[in-house]
Amino acid sequence: MSSVKICMTVLLVINTWTDIRKKEICLPVLFIFLAGGILWRIRQGLLWPAGIISMGIGVFIILIALISGGMVGFGDGLLILTMGSVLGTGELAGILCGALLLCGIYSGIEYLMLKKSRSEEIPFVPFLLIGYLGGIFL
Repeated sequence: MSSVKICMTVLLVINTWTDIRKKEICLPVLFIFLAGGILWRIRQGLLWPAGIISMGIGVFIILIALISGGMVGFGDGLLILTMGSVLGTGELAGILCGALLLCGIYSGIEYLMLKKSRSEEIPFVPFLLIGYLGGIFL
């Protein structure tokens, strides 16, 4: 496994733990990885346009979080922005699609079978981790 994949896995594991336990993202770790990802992109000569486009996905999620009044987590948008600082647009989009699909299935099961409220918050980062690992191992 490459160092980029190891770093991304570590980022997602740390934030999965904090998202499940505290329903928040570990900002110091997130910003360290974001700075590292941007510096890596600059060093590789991949910042423009590929890096900006893939990080733009995270910016779009952050805007949705602001417009929706928190229906989508702001921290989730920051994490997706950080993932975009390292991953390509296609890879990030695939991870997001897988994560959204799994999260939808999970929330449907919670709503229909466990009779949970529709307003109950579901941590999204674990689904990003599963989507990322699925992309690595499949």
